[in-house]
Amino acid sequence: MPLLDNGMTLVDLRVILAVAECASCTRAAHRLGISQPAVSRRIAMLERRLEVRLFRREGQKFIPTEAGQIFCAHATDVLDRVEALENETIGVAHKPKGSVALGVPPSTGEMLLRHILPEYRKLYPDVKIRVEQGYVGDIFEMLMSKQIDLALLNGRYNPNDVHTEKIYDYDLGIVYPFAWNENSPLGGGRFPQSLTMAEVAQLPLFLPGPNQSLRQLIDEAFQKAGRQPRIEAEINSFVLQKSMVLAGHGAMFMTTAAIRTVDRDKLSFVPISDASIIYTLHLAVRQFGQPTFAARLLLDMVRTKKPLIRAFLDGEIDN
Repeated sequence: MPLLDNGMTLVDLRVILAVAECASCTRAAHRLGISQPAVSRRIAMLERRLEVRLFRREGQKFIPTEAGQIFCAHATDVLDRVEALENETIGVAHKPKGSVALGVPPSTGEMLLRHILPEYRKLYPDVKIRVEQGYVGDIFEMLMSKQIDLALLNGRYNPNDVHTEKIYDYDLGIVYPFAWNENSPLGGGRFPQSLTMAEVAQLPLFLPGPNQSLRQLIDEAFQKAGRQPRIEAEINSFVLQKSMVLAGHGAMFMTTAAIRTVDRDKLSFVPISDASIIYTLHLAVRQFGQPTFAARLLLDMVRTKKPLIRAFLDGEIDN
């Protein structure tokens, strides 16, 4: 059984993490394939050795104490490093194996995958790739819960949670149905070449839900302007929002990148003149723990595509 310098084993670390994640000794034992008494004994042994309580009981649940949370953070880091050691040692003599999961936002993700997946698969055919697409709040939760290894994220994040590399800053504007150019909902006639927040507040808007980072930026802009948005519906899907705008039912906050060549006779974009809503795109990994060898190879490849991503978001290329 692998031992750490203080006699603690890797199994001990896995037991504590399993109990913390399951909030139950019984479920943790089932996950680990050992008996529930064995789990309880390991917890008691570690608490005696460390002279600190790692869990407190809340009804039937086992909740990590502050010391337990610190233990779990470091245990995760140790186990990730052990996995990285194994993967990289094998990778020296063999082609990388294993799996890697990437989270991407809709528009940028579609473009990026076309350029990355074929190249990565050609170089590392033994690595299984999984891609998750969604709103950044959902992608962030997947990253923190270790469902994915790296992500493209928009917005602001706690540096204690994730390590981020900025790729691009851009101003959000309003994407609206092309038909509004000749028949504006702002009193008829031609649609303005730019909008104030007061005018934006008069439009029927499709917004993401309050828990999404984009919505938080939008709400801040309305608060600064002293206005309330006219919310047609809250939709946590870029694709569904865009489909509603294409159907002529309202407008959405987005960049010019949302309008590709195929949409230019159906959608239009207008900037906001009295507010700057900066949406930052980051490449992100979890702060605690080391990415696997396969994940680091994908991370390096995404870095090489930064100029391509910027050109796409600037509207210089469509795909």
